[in-house]
Amino acid sequence: PSAAPPDPAAFAGDLAALLDHLEVERAALVGQSMGGWTVVGCALLRPERITHLALVGTLGGLTDDELLSRLLRIHATSGGAGFDPHRALAADFPAREPALTFLYDEICALNLLVSQEFLVKLLQLRHTAAAARLDMPVRFIAGAHDQLFPLDIVRAAHAHLPAAELVVLPEAGHSGYFECAGEFNAALAELLKR
Repeated sequence: PSAAPPDPAAFAGDLAALLDHLEVERAALVGQSMGGWTVVGCALLRPERITHLALVGTLGGLTDDELLSRLLRIHATSGGAGFDPHRALAADFPAREPALTFLYDEICALNLLVSQEFLVKLLQLRHTAAAARLDMPVRFIAGAHDQLFPLDIVRAAHAHLPAAELVVLPEAGHSGYFECAGEFNAALAELLKR
């Protein structure tokens, strides 16, 4: 018998339950790409336990109808067998960094492909209204050349949390943590010092 597909709406509760099980009283959460929805949802479930939020190459569910429509168009071909992992890199990254691109491809080959149905369910999860009550430091970290969550869309999501910061990695695509690890780590470390 095949297992039911994962429900992205359950991920935030799963993360909160994991923190409970591990007896983690306070945590900073970093959510990259699809993980942004999970960490924002968890912070809404356990706001007293989350010290910081870093939303990396993601909207984290801070969408409206227009943003959702744009995301669904962008991601119409992002899931399933046709997904090109190089879409998660700045377009010039493979030429600039062929060895790192090879490593990235090998890492991506280990990942399970997500279905288009899963991706649509995830993108439709909205935390916009509830996120206004988050009072921990929040920082968006976005790649200037992100093809999956373009910078203008991340800026629009960021506008839903005016107290949040936005750091743009000028040479990065969607995978800034990999493409420019030093800049990414500095942006994350600066957030965690607060």
